[in-house]
Amino acid sequence: MSRHELSTPANGRKDGKGKGSLLFHSMTGRCVIVIGLLYCVFYFNREDNASPNSMVSSHNLRFSPNEYGPSFLESYILRHTKELGYNVGDPEKIPDACAVWKDSSVSAIYDDLHKYRAELDEYNRLLKNYPGAKVDDVRLHLDEGICDTLEVKKGGLQSIFKSGLLSRVGDTGFVEPMLPPMRHPGICDDYKKHLMDMGYLVHDFGAMCRKLKRHSRTVFVDMGAALDFHKGTDVKPAIYVTHIYKLFGFKFDHIYAYELKPKDPKDVYERIPDELRASYHWFNVGVDSDPTSSNNPLKMIKDNFNEDDFIVVKLDIDTSSIEVPLAYSLLSDQKLLDLIDVFYFEHHVHMLPIWENWKLHKQNVGGNLEESLKLFTDIRKRGIASHSWP
Repeated sequence: MSRHELSTPANGRKDGKGKGSLLFHSMTGRCVIVIGLLYCVFYFNREDNASPNSMVSSHNLRFSPNEYGPSFLESYILRHTKELGYNVGDPEKIPDACAVWKDSSVSAIYDDLHKYRAELDEYNRLLKNYPGAKVDDVRLHLDEGICDTLEVKKGGLQSIFKSGLLSRVGDTGFVEPMLPPMRHPGICDDYKKHLMDMGYLVHDFGAMCRKLKRHSRTVFVDMGAALDFHKGTDVKPAIYVTHIYKLFGFKFDHIYAYELKPKDPKDVYERIPDELRASYHWFNVGVDSDPTSSNNPLKMIKDNFNEDDFIVVKLDIDTSSIEVPLAYSLLSDQKLLDLIDVFYFEHHVHMLPIWENWKLHKQNVGGNLEESLKLFTDIRKRGIASHSWP
């Protein structure tokens, strides 16, 4: 006699249930499976097509010091790099990084991109009118709640970017999402006007301030420090960055500037703003990606500073064979990850419209947009607030 026969009562029903009941439960089980499969299909389709308002926003999540919460927009772009052609590095098939901003049929995030653009414009309007921190050096006032006052609008960045489309790098705070064309989206409308526009950068100075200690040293390392590079424009990117930090009470104790092209020291000195001269260290030598070289600024950082210091690094030397290994070294060196707080990098890859400008100036270009997006995101995942540099 089988186990089934032993367990079946004399009335012919198993556990008191007839064939109709068994059939019902069998069909119910199958329905549950089908419904589950349909839900999975619906969920992942929704993730690709939903607006961020229906998704979990990084604005409302708690983050550990090194945890990264990417923007919905950034996640979408990274999932669709192949469909968008960003994995192509062939100079004959260079993708247009502006297509997602100009053509609503290219992606499902067209409306959300422009919603973010409107919030970014509002952020820059508020930043332009921001009177500045109430103190010259926030480190001297950390126990007075100064970090909570470093806002261009009451309520912080969340009150400006209400759509929840910012990314967040652990305790370094909110940053702009990594999006093509890796600089201000305005270049898709007016290339010359926005080519050097720094208004796409978002900094969370309140969060960065909370990382400081009274004894923290503030350091800016500038690789590719030709102050006369952008002749004919009012924008000097490195000066802009030091100015914006100063506006929020971050006074750099040390600025290490490396530049390969020979410069007249007198001319360099005259171009440096008065408030930076006491901190400025000028090295008229090329940088070296060899981790043991004395001309490797990252080695200098490791040899002279500690985790309590606040370190900002900018890398733009227009030589991919040196700058790319330097950038990737951040991912493989735990000490650098522990030391560096903010990283700016102009990654020269094949993408329109900026590729034409790089080609005109005979700058070294290699790799593709997919690789660039992944590099910046991976660095952010390791706890450094990385930004694309113009």
